[in-house]
Amino acid sequence: MNVVTEYCKEHFYSALALFIKKHKSLSDNKTMVYEGAKIIGNVKNNMLIVPEDTKFLPKGEYSAFDLLIDAKFGGDQKTAFNHLMYEYERDIPYIRVGVDYFKKVVKTDRYGIKRTQLKKWNRLELKDEFGKDFQMIVAKYDDFAIIPDNKTYQGGNGNYYNLYSEFPHTPTEEKVIPDEHLKWTMILMKHIFGDQLELGLKYMKVMYENPTQQLPILVLVSNDRQTGKSTFVDWLTQFWGANMVIINPEDITSSFNGSYAHKNVIAIEESRFESTQALEKLKALATQKLISVNEKYVSGYSIPFFGKLIITSNDEHKFVKIDQEEIRYWIRKIPPLTKGNENFKILDDLRDEIPYFLKYLIDIPDFEYKSRMVFAEEEIQTSILHDVKKESQTWLFKDLQDRFIDSFNNSGADYIEFTPSDIKDKYFANATNVSIGFIRQVLKNEFKLSTLKNRKYHPFTIDNIHETRTGSAFKVMREELNVEKVEMSEAEDEADAILF
Repeated sequence: MNVVTEYCKEHFYSALALFIKKHKSLSDNKTMVYEGAKIIGNVKNNMLIVPEDTKFLPKGEYSAFDLLIDAKFGGDQKTAFNHLMYEYERDIPYIRVGVDYFKKVVKTDRYGIKRTQLKKWNRLELKDEFGKDFQMIVAKYDDFAIIPDNKTYQGGNGNYYNLYSEFPHTPTEEKVIPDEHLKWTMILMKHIFGDQLELGLKYMKVMYENPTQQLPILVLVSNDRQTGKSTFVDWLTQFWGANMVIINPEDITSSFNGSYAHKNVIAIEESRFESTQALEKLKALATQKLISVNEKYVSGYSIPFFGKLIITSNDEHKFVKIDQEEIRYWIRKIPPLTKGNENFKILDDLRDEIPYFLKYLIDIPDFEYKSRMVFAEEEIQTSILHDVKKESQTWLFKDLQDRFIDSFNNSGADYIEFTPSDIKDKYFANATNVSIGFIRQVLKNEFKLSTLKNRKYHPFTIDNIHETRTGSAFKVMREELNVEKVEMSEAEDEADAILF
């Protein structure tokens, strides 16, 4: 109901009393208003009816709001309206954070989920619309905050405006029968998580019940089309509402991060990260605790960061480079959808099942977190993760690894010693794309070798019969490359004394 209409309906006589108080020569008997002995108006149906012009009011009919404007606000209609908006605590869409003004714009997405966005607003526009006292209706906050809570929502918290949106769903109170209430939800969950379904359910439980908890980067890959990856992301969009966003890989490296900095779930679809900057930013986001928000035309600010990353890609092995020791990724290869199980209204069905799925997640027994990202490293190990790590190795690492393995296979040596300069001179003397620095980087970062400085060593030899040099040499061991030692005859051993 409009605040003016509501005020006129409920507060006519209080407004009339203010009017009479201002014009002290007037009195009120609930039905007529007098100026001395002269009747200046009749009260009828919550209206003051003035039959002819007086020194107080022109001829006409006056509502409680009209009387309020005259009696309390000196004829300023905008200020009177602002007063009613404030008094009735309407959901006024304007706020001020620090020195910046915003309007809360509510949009309904294609799934019927309401999403509130803050749009930068101009102070002069507010003054034109609501008058000089517009600040009366604008809620004021010192700074932004992010307070994730999917059960008990907090809006403005003291002097801070909460950027986390209210969760759009409520768990059912019914007893959940999975086959009856969660048919399509469980079909999708089983398809996405496969033999790791139990982990997938725990993953969803943690996201719902503990939205501040860090989780591994969930990656869904497949070279095939029609696998359900996009359906899963669309379902999560319905699930999380305004607290989830879908972005492009380019957004990760952009200097402006306002589109995702305050989101709890961040999906990056059809992704491939090739630049070192994007890779480092992605890894940092997985464990980042604080983020500096940079938005156009808005003063910068910092808030806690609780984003969970979900990546989908059609490139199974090269969507990102992953170090051998990296534990932040949970990669699943998604199979094609089974024919005969199509549902062209699956998103509608999934949305209808969300209240039951929430209750189902709540009823899953609490479990022990095994790492800072909930799951133990071995729990989320998959064969596709191994393949991606292998594909992420540089060509130089693969080349040297093959050379080292061949050397061990053709000798009885337990180790090989060399410096980056030795490798450059022996294998890549004429290769302009292979520098000594590149070789050293591969030996340290990919082979994980360390040097013993200023010592004597025997480059590329088995039994110290070759030349001796002094330098910071690396040593690679046979067992590090998992090369079994083959027993050799005495004649073979003598013939193969020198490796190269």
